[in-house]
Amino acid sequence: MILSEEWRDIEGFEGYYQVSSFGRIRSVDRFVYNKGNSGENKYSFYKGKVMRQGRRKKGYLGITLSKGNKNKSFLVHRLVANAFIPNPYNLSQINHKDENPANNHVDNLEWCSPKYNINYGNCIDNMIKTRTNNAYNQKPVICLESGIIYSNSNDAQRNTGICARNIRANCEGKYKSAGKLHWKWA
Repeated sequence: MILSEEWRDIEGFEGYYQVSSFGRIRSVDRFVYNKGNSGENKYSFYKGKVMRQGRRKKGYLGITLSKGNKNKSFLVHRLVANAFIPNPYNLSQINHKDENPANNHVDNLEWCSPKYNINYGNCIDNMIKTRTNNAYNQKPVICLESGIIYSNSNDAQRNTGICARNIRANCEGKYKSAGKLHWKWA
């Protein structure tokens, strides 16, 4: 376990930005060549600072780095892993051991295969819960044409072959019908 924060240069941005073993990013103190307003050449000093990270899809933290008037976006966990964790088997993905995508401490990350990453921890259980046990999937639905009440939209899909998402959209008033039938929450 790493107790003290260590900083390393970010590959391709040496002398501009560094990443820490705690998952922080900072710019480095540097002089930048600028053309002044009256055409004279001058150097400006920029003091380095720890940079703010933004949330990206699925809770991952990201940052945009710039060099030579070009911007490039990165996921922070990938920068930490590239700088601190050896990858001798050339694995393609990075797993968060505690399943918190915002925790980018080097001790919480490991290189892994896609199969390992998708099967890690509670990932499959969480996917099943969000797909089958959300509030919409627990509401009973009724087909107005047949009068049959189904326990939920997934049950209606199994019995009619009509997409459960479309049935829910019809119940919410987003679609006029689903599978040429009309549906309502029972």
